[in-house]
Amino acid sequence: MFNSNYEQMVLNNTKLVYFVINKLYLKPVEDYYDVGLVGLCKGCKSFDSSKGYSLSTYLTSCIKNELLCQLRKEKHYVDLSNSISLESTFTNNDENVRLMDLIPSNVNIEDEFSFELLQKNIKTFMEALVEEEKFIFISIFKENMSQKEIASILNSSQAQISKKLRLIKNKLKVYLEREMYV
Repeated sequence: MFNSNYEQMVLNNTKLVYFVINKLYLKPVEDYYDVGLVGLCKGCKSFDSSKGYSLSTYLTSCIKNELLCQLRKEKHYVDLSNSISLESTFTNNDENVRLMDLIPSNVNIEDEFSFELLQKNIKTFMEALVEEEKFIFISIFKENMSQKEIASILNSSQAQISKKLRLIKNKLKVYLEREMYV
């Protein structure tokens, strides 16, 4: 059915599926691997070298598109029956922080559904961060600390904090694309 060139192209690029899954912060990886393979196969089948793109760039795009399509399909089946209170707290460096404290006061939540969805998304995003990322996120967005102040607390440089903050923002962007399809 398939020629050996196609099969070899697929086999040589299976690691790209893991790369894209990890880049999108999708967990558990096994749940999305098959979907990523479908994108890989579609990409290998439709690749045209005369267009000027490298194979890996094209395949990465095909895999990402297939995964995002699957996430959009899953979005329709989200169970929101477990509401999370904005009074919920989590511990950050022995300090309890309420979720409500992290929401800007100018956010307009129009209905109860939006309010519950916002609660769920904030808590889920915060749980996905490691402790240092939580500290940086809270320090910047709640405590209004400067990167330099955070760097001195963490015995780090301002440049390293800036880089970590950029990574956190990228995680948030990917998370919002996945959850909210902004």
